[in-house]
Amino acid sequence: MPRKIEFDPQAAVTDAMGVFWEKGYVGTSYDDLVAGTGVSRASLYKAFGDKKAIYLKVLDRYKTETMQPFLKVLSAEGASIAELIGFLKDLKQYFESQDSLSRGCLFCNSNIEMAGQDEEITRKLTELLDIQRAGFRNVFVNARLKGELYATDDIERLADTYATTLMGLGVMAKTTLARTIGVNTLNNLISDLESRLSS
Repeated sequence: MPRKIEFDPQAAVTDAMGVFWEKGYVGTSYDDLVAGTGVSRASLYKAFGDKKAIYLKVLDRYKTETMQPFLKVLSAEGASIAELIGFLKDLKQYFESQDSLSRGCLFCNSNIEMAGQDEEITRKLTELLDIQRAGFRNVFVNARLKGELYATDDIERLADTYATTLMGLGVMAKTTLARTIGVNTLNNLISDLESRLSS
């Protein structure tokens, strides 16, 4: 009879996420995962497989527990410019509250390090980007229906621009100076969107 795996796989994925977030994919060894999860090498391998298999599980967890809740306000039915402004103000408040170096955004870090390096990982990262872009597109589709966009605005370009900006902000969150630039960027976006509602 196979030996029962005596640990919580969900908790192990959560712990592994912290390790990858701190060290990156390349910088994380299997020994790091063993130390970070408190699970033996044999048990980890039996439950998940190799390092890449664990990383793919981490990206799935990040999608369901971090990215989708984070973007929920943008993905909601009827979400429009007002919801986007609220989203950006919350993000600005987060930036302003950080008084020390941060790990940045796991999704952004992973894109910088791994996009194009491995087919399976790249596919997962593309899926995350698509979810992010879909949230912004939903906002701008609704804004068009409500007459909140200028006649010259292109929904697809706006969605791409905001998704790219959010990615850049995730990278900037890693240093104090860059966070200042991030706050200024968010102020500009908020001001532009507020002018649309008042015009």
